[in-house]
Amino acid sequence: MKFSLRRRLAQLGLLILGAICPATGALAADILYVASQEASCVSEIEAGASSELLRIATLREPVGLALSPDGTRLFATHPESGRISVIDVAQGSVERSISYPGAPFGIAADTDGSHIFVDDWSRNLVSKIDVATGAIVNEAPVGRSPAGLVVDYARRRLFTADRESDSVSVRDADTLAAIATVPVGRAPFAIAFSPASRRVYVANVRSNDLTVIDADALQVVANLPVGSMPYGVAASPDGERILVSNQAAGSVSLIDARSLKIIAAIKVGQYPEGVAFSSTGDVAFVVNWFSDTISVLDIARETEIRQIKVGSGPRSLAIGPSNGK
Repeated sequence: MKFSLRRRLAQLGLLILGAICPATGALAADILYVASQEASCVSEIEAGASSELLRIATLREPVGLALSPDGTRLFATHPESGRISVIDVAQGSVERSISYPGAPFGIAADTDGSHIFVDDWSRNLVSKIDVATGAIVNEAPVGRSPAGLVVDYARRRLFTADRESDSVSVRDADTLAAIATVPVGRAPFAIAFSPASRRVYVANVRSNDLTVIDADALQVVANLPVGSMPYGVAASPDGERILVSNQAAGSVSLIDARSLKIIAAIKVGQYPEGVAFSSTGDVAFVVNWFSDTISVLDIARETEIRQIKVGSGPRSLAIGPSNGK
């Protein structure tokens, strides 16, 4: 099934509209980048703003998005066309594209930005790509339909959420050698790593729960029930809070990372997916796939304070410092 068809098919099911609240307070000095699949663009937004700063046209239907460590380049995956866009942030345009022999989906940049990691939804593998040449340096098999991808840079481990295998594959980030396969819930899609807590968090779409993995022991610590159809997950910079977006519930679960208890269920827009915390952790952002908006959340007040309009079909986001431009 084409990835863009998911929106039209899901519209036949339950849609729950989140509240739109007025703006309050000052937000962190971050820059957000949002990939909108149907609009084929990436929006650039200052975290304290109420509208887009810039809209960058991309190749057809971007899905995954990653920012280089120095904040100068964005990388977007295009699973329908087998391409990866390299976006010059300062110029606000696509610098070039990299041809990929499959359906690139999840993506992450390595520590110096010279390589990117991409998982292949259709070929069930993960690739390491040289950004300068576009050449695939190495490839290795993972589980079926890998979606989310994250890297533990300190221990040089790469984790993929293998949706149709109900597992997380763990590989060496340098060699892609297999380290472990960790069983999780049903249909894992999104994955996040917290350097502060040394935990990996996995959102499982069909079992409506969050799997918590000890990143060092590579063992499951807990499975926590969340809302219906969790499709996004993020950990705060200090490791104290977790956010999980629940698509069918039109909400975000705010979780205490120590007790693994749900603090609040915050209403947002329709079919929320990608989530991220600000650099300070007091504000978070959620892309609402069907509302074509971003929800801005006040974490201390446990509420949505604003929605920002973006291109049609936002799926994922990346966040970096404003001085990265």
